[in-house]
Amino acid sequence: MTSPRIPNAAGVLTAMLVMCTAALTVVALGDDGHGGIDRTLTEWAIAHRNGVLTPIAVTVSVLSGTIAMTVLATLTCMGLSWQRRWPAAALVAGAGLGAGLLVRGGKNLVGRARPPVEDHLISVANLSYPSGHSVGSFVVIGVVAVVALPSVRGPSLRILAATAAVVFVAAVGLSRIYLGVHWATDILGGWCIGALWLILCLTVYRYFEPVQEAVGASGEQERHESPPGSGAAVAGGDPHTRTSMRHDRPTIPASLFHETRTIRPPTSAEPRERSGRASWSPET
Repeated sequence: MTSPRIPNAAGVLTAMLVMCTAALTVVALGDDGHGGIDRTLTEWAIAHRNGVLTPIAVTVSVLSGTIAMTVLATLTCMGLSWQRRWPAAALVAGAGLGAGLLVRGGKNLVGRARPPVEDHLISVANLSYPSGHSVGSFVVIGVVAVVALPSVRGPSLRILAATAAVVFVAAVGLSRIYLGVHWATDILGGWCIGALWLILCLTVYRYFEPVQEAVGASGEQERHESPPGSGAAVAGGDPHTRTSMRHDRPTIPASLFHETRTIRPPTSAEPRERSGRASWSPET
């Protein structure tokens, strides 16, 4: 039984995310990032660039891009489909596709420009808010963790995997600021939007999952409870099944249709009678 505190906490978290998303979107609409905290954080990141962090940031950015996240989501869907976990596969596919649509729609709606080109360490072409890398990595890594972590054996490994997922998502956001292609509010807005979308997807998934499990369990129970010769077993119309049932019918031995005699052993008097009759002969 689920504790009532969990839905309450989820509701409070969702409300906070909605308010944060609204506030960050307003900031993005009214500020191009050239002033305030966005510019301060970008200048700090540029000042701390070095030969060690730069290749790491580029690698993290590539691993969290559209192609990499699409490959990860596709492989996860294939693995879940192989295990016949259809609701989970639909969850991963729907969450990934929805994240892409949210990013495209958000960028066109807000229309925020990226930081100056001279600050870029990599080439980018589209708009800034929200960060597509932040939304995509948050949603895809999050949903893959949700469907995959229960299969990991041992609490220590699950904690390690969950920690690695959180660290990777955080590293993606920081790498985009370090590379000079996003403002800090782009990253925060992307995380909030990604979290809201992930919560919505998981809520729908949790709503439909018990129904799918109940239907599957009912069908499995019917298959196990049906006797070998019942109509439920023949309803499938499998010729092999019907043939095997005819061959499996018990045969009645032909000897049961003939009269049988029971030979009773003779008593002690009978041999004497037979002996007397055998020794008597009429007088001539």
